Amino acid sequence: MQDSIYIREFQTGSHGAFAICFDRYYARLCYFARGFLPDSPTIAADLVQDAFERLWERRADFSHEAAIRSFLYVTVKNAFLDLQRHERVVRKYAATHHEEEAITENMLERMMTAEVLADVHQALQKLPQGCRSVLNLGYFQGLRNEEIARELRVSVNTVKSQKMRAIKLLKAFFARPANTTLPLVLWQLASLFR
Repeated sequence: MQDSIYIREFQTGSHGAFAICFDRYYARLCYFARGFLPDSPTIAADLVQDAFERLWERRADFSHEAAIRSFLYVTVKNAFLDLQRHERVVRKYAATHHEEEAITENMLERMMTAEVLADVHQALQKLPQGCRSVLNLGYFQGLRNEEIARELRVSVNTVKSQKMRAIKLLKAFFARPANTTLPLVLWQLASLFR
């Protein structure tokens, strides 16, 4: 069939003319698409099929063979680029979704920790100055008893007795019935006093 006749028939919707076009370009386009997707021949073939579907939908727009060939190659290339963009979005969404799940899972624990820490700090403010200083230096700044004694200019025994007094006062404070966070506070205190 002459190219000019084939193109005219193709434009008018001849299935025979479309079959000629398909036979000419299908294998070439599959090789082209596999160059982008060497590990996915099925997806490559799907991209080529989609390109031919678009060509059929727009068949009246093509007046010569070169335009058909260019359209098919550009359509396959653009479909591959769209696929790549979609996969990047999917990976980004999956990573974001995973982060959101981790944040949600940790949210309750973080809320409880925040509440407990607020209660602990509030309780610490109610301690006598000596007890508060010893706890601050020992548990929040990580100093040993000897270093605390030097810092406060007191004996090591005074540091030890202030720690014991502070813990006793804190236990009494958190043992009150109005304090519903006692188990959480004790858990948090245990981690502070390690």
